[in-house]
Amino acid sequence: MCNKKYKIYLAGPDVFRTDAIQYGKKLSEMVSAAGHIPLFPSDNKFPENAPDLSKQIFDANVAMIKDCDVVIANLDDFRGAEPDSGTAWEVGFAHALGKKIVGYRNDGKSMLEKITDGKNTNLDESGMIIEDFGHPLNLMLVHSMNYLVIGDFKAALEQLDK
Repeated sequence: MCNKKYKIYLAGPDVFRTDAIQYGKKLSEMVSAAGHIPLFPSDNKFPENAPDLSKQIFDANVAMIKDCDVVIANLDDFRGAEPDSGTAWEVGFAHALGKKIVGYRNDGKSMLEKITDGKNTNLDESGMIIEDFGHPLNLMLVHSMNYLVIGDFKAALEQLDK
């Protein structure tokens, strides 16, 4: 267990899962069991049928990131070959605020390997050059984090002990 008690914001596309509430509780229980305080976006409650619901969600998530000590971000591919754009924004915002950031993803293949799938090219299907620094993510994400764990949420949480 980590000696310091952190408030940890759980970023990622997990809020779009059909079981997001249950899954968020599972992640939050893991954070609590490790001696920390979880901040999961779906924990926020909003008035039903609010006309500005998307803005309320944005403001609440921004407030959670400002309040946290650490962001643990699920950076697995989401709806394509890159992480969720909202999660990428949250990582960048947390970085700008000087927060500790631990990203995780299950696939450690480089961008080039992942997108070309072994083909002898450095171009994607649109004819755009694929970033080739050997990282599994865009260089801006890689260098905005304190740690990038190839593994699952549990492995990312355990990184706080190191």
